[in-house]
Amino acid sequence: KAQNMNMGSGAVVTPLPVKEKGKKAAKDSPEAAVSPVNVDQDAVSVLTNLGYGRSEAFSAVITVKQKSNDNPKLEDLIKLALKELAS
Repeated sequence: KAQNMNMGSGAVVTPLPVKEKGKKAAKDSPEAAVSPVNVDQDAVSVLTNLGYGRSEAFSAVITVKQKSNDNPKLEDLIKLALKELAS
């Protein structure tokens, strides 16, 4: 209902696409727009929130990325970076 509502300045609100259960995200959807840079930044953010310093978290993420042959998912990147930090 809000998509055609006048917001006073002529702005029109358009709804975001809703992902249906069981369907994959479209290539042009916001969910599919996760770049490796964002994954790296998210991993560093998680590690700093766990108490690691920003520079050591960044170094661990970079080391893991250099050792891996592909771009690991965020969860895998965090796990591997934690192992790197523990060694």
